[in-house]
Amino acid sequence: MPRFRINKIVRFETAHSLGRGYEGNCSSIHGHSYKAEIGITGDVLNDQGILIDFKVLKNILYPVIEELDHAILIDYTDRDQDEFEEYLSKRGQKICGIAGNPTAETICLFLAEKIQNGIAQYSDGFDPDVRRRGIRLDKIKLFETNDSFVEWFHE
Repeated sequence: MPRFRINKIVRFETAHSLGRGYEGNCSSIHGHSYKAEIGITGDVLNDQGILIDFKVLKNILYPVIEELDHAILIDYTDRDQDEFEEYLSKRGQKICGIAGNPTAETICLFLAEKIQNGIAQYSDGFDPDVRRRGIRLDKIKLFETNDSFVEWFHE
């Protein structure tokens, strides 16, 4: 049976620092221009010969990327950051909470969870056929720099 994958590339800017005992330059606040390649797979095309419309995929991805773009990522599970979060909030800074040290790996997990939820909501609200056609998030390739990236993939 043929399997299809469509990919969408998105970009976002964030700032973060690595905590939890990380020693090195990245323990200071710094920023990245991230690029993420999102792969969606499925088994069956719809009646128009489309796996999932790129516009639909963009609408699923946009709220996730908007949440990250120009935000300061913090580990919401680290109670030591409460004062820092309060400081940023009082100054009107955009904050995005990540479960764990905001590494490229945990940012991938954040993206995966949000995108999977977005696909499920789309399926429930607009196109119940999505599940039958086997459409799911298959991979995320997140570039932290031009030559350093992490990959998340569905097994």
